[in-house]
Amino acid sequence: MTGKRIWLLIIILLVLASIFVGFTGISLVENIYEKLVAVLGTILMASLIIERGLDVFLTTLRAEKSEKMSRAINEIKILAGNGDSSIKAELSKLEDEQFIFKSQTRIIALWSGLLAGVILGIIGFRALNSLVSPDEFELLKNFQKIVFNAVDIFLTGCVLAGGSDSIHKIMDSFRLFMEKKS
Repeated sequence: MTGKRIWLLIIILLVLASIFVGFTGISLVENIYEKLVAVLGTILMASLIIERGLDVFLTTLRAEKSEKMSRAINEIKILAGNGDSSIKAELSKLEDEQFIFKSQTRIIALWSGLLAGVILGIIGFRALNSLVSPDEFELLKNFQKIVFNAVDIFLTGCVLAGGSDSIHKIMDSFRLFMEKKS
């Protein structure tokens, strides 16, 4: 079964399960716009902290090899000016290796960011929870509360893993929307 079919099957099963379990709707807090700005600002600050921590972590882990690769590529580029095809082949090989290395570093950064974000969600730092009316939340079935919290933890982790730039763009879009609305 292909990946797309598996995801579609999972979504269908989740929707059917929610129907049979009888999930109810969730009411949002009354001052949703103020809360949303506060939540986005808090998430932005947490994301900046995570990014800085990941930068230190990845720099100590991978910077030396990355810098050596860049230096070797620059040295070969100088030599490649002669038009020697074997040097150009070596340059191409090194550039491919550097591309793979940088891709692996991005993957490590994203997984590490997701892990840090999920850990923050587990200890109580969550995006969606603060937008839901606490009184209405208490009326939900226990299983629905568990699913809501799990999704909130995962989505908060994903947003934090995406980095501060994406959160900043969301905040700008929201600000522009609110300015047009008023």
